[in-house]
Amino acid sequence: EMAAYSELDKEENKNVRVKVEKMFEAMDTNKDGKLILSEAESFFKTFKTLTAKAMFNEVDVDGDKEITKDEWLTFWNNVMKSGYSAADVEPELESLMKGEAWVDWED
Repeated sequence: EMAAYSELDKEENKNVRVKVEKMFEAMDTNKDGKLILSEAESFFKTFKTLTAKAMFNEVDVDGDKEITKDEWLTFWNNVMKSGYSAADVEPELESLMKGEAWVDWED
């Protein structure tokens, strides 16, 4: 049973949710439903290690060196809860999907 994500569940944020899920699936190369640092590093093309670590710093809230799909969705939900709109988040997700560097969100 997936948790409810107040922002990602909204109709106007549907595209963001699709992109967020696509990115998770693209990074999860062994398809075990969680991300580890090496998967993130091989996904990013720019500043691989730096970018992967920055992502883990922000998203892996329990610090177990794994990002679950719930942590991933919760993170993006929180970004949107803190005031970013789909128009802010979508282009960022698109550049992340190309393997570009992670940006720190002020959330």
